[in-house]
Order: sequence, then C-alpha cells, then structure tokens
Amino acid sequence: MAATEGAVVGSQLRNHWMKPLGVIGYYWFLTFEDSAPLRSTVRECQSRLTFPQYDPAPLESLHLTVGRIGKSGEVSPGRLHAIQAGARRGLGEMTPFELTIGALRRVPAALIFDVTPAGDIDELRVKLEAGTTGVASESDGPPLRHPPHVTVAYGNSDGIAPPEVDEAVVAVNRRLRMVRVEVSAVSMVLLHRRRAMYSWDLIERIPLGR
Repeated sequence: MAATEGAVVGSQLRNHWMKPLGVIGYYWFLTFEDSAPLRSTVRECQSRLTFPQYDPAPLESLHLTVGRIGKSGEVSPGRLHAIQAGARRGLGEMTPFELTIGALRRVPAALIFDVTPAGDIDELRVKLEAGTTGVASESDGPPLRHPPHVTVAYGNSDGIAPPEVDEAVVAVNRRLRMVRVEVSAVSMVLLHRRRAMYSWDLIERIPLGR
C-alpha cells in the first residue's frame, strides 16, 4: 500500500533539543526492535532526508510514546510498583493488534511517520491511565495526547525550513510503502535525553492479554 503525500505544515522550524539533557522520567513506549521492515523503511527515508537542520533518529531508538508516567525524582519505588501492577491488570484485558506506520509528515520540530489506527493507541492509553488512578502524582502533569507517530528525524534549529525539506517529504511519500507491525506488549522505560538522541532503560515489558 503506497503512502499518501501528506500535508505540509508551513515553514516553521523548531529546535527539538532546547530542553536540558539527562534523565527525563518514566514513560510508556512501544518499541520496534523486532521490526526489520520498519527499520529498513526509516533507513531509506533518512538516506533521502540529509538536511543539516535535522538529526536522524537512531534505528535502535525508534519508538512510539504512549504516555507519560512521571518525573524520575517524583516516582517512588512503591508507587512505581503500584503503577506496574495496575498496568498489568489493564493490559491483560487487551489482545495484540496491528498498526500501520507510514505517510511521512513534517511538524515544526521533527519529521514523523503517522501511525494508524489511533483508536487502538487511545485504548492502550485508557487502560494504562486506569491503572495509575490513585497512585499518580498531581505534579506528573496531564497525560500525553499527541497523535500516535514515530519520529524519523528531530529538528535541531529554529527559523524557517528550507523548501527543499518539504519537497523531499513529498518525494519520499510518492515511493513510500506502509509498514505493518504487531503490538503485543507495552514497555515501561526510564527515558534519557542525550545530545541529539534519546535512550532509555527498560523497566518492564508488559504483554497484552492473559
């Protein structure tokens, strides 16, 4: 299935790396270390998107952010264990499902692949949020509600994006093939922001279904 060209979001370009480096906090991620087709597709796209205004996402760090749990210094071991137990109960009620990843799009601070169907990610978020009821801190902030996506490259500059970037996005989408991945588990991670990349420590990988 070929990808659609997607909409261009205007000329704004924003530096994704303005926030401090270091440990960010605990998150729920979908990770794709077992999806060779996705890595191959991202590698091909990155080879055609070699602009100095963008840092390509390392293939080993491709991920989809499902939700935020809390800042590392504000989540005690006891509360973290309670959140994990609640997530196990909630995710045990779900069955594995398939996502379609494709259609490259430029947003101000990144080049991203859209992910569908969003409804399955919304259901994941509901199950995980239900598991944190009563144990989440008010200082953790509201849950993430970004449309599901996988980042291909991160913006490293502020200003106006060169028109060549949008032209390249359109050209990539003309040849891009959608990638399907199965989601059978959600990962709790401790996320680190490093120079021009993310990394994380895996806390637990929780399967879907009993």
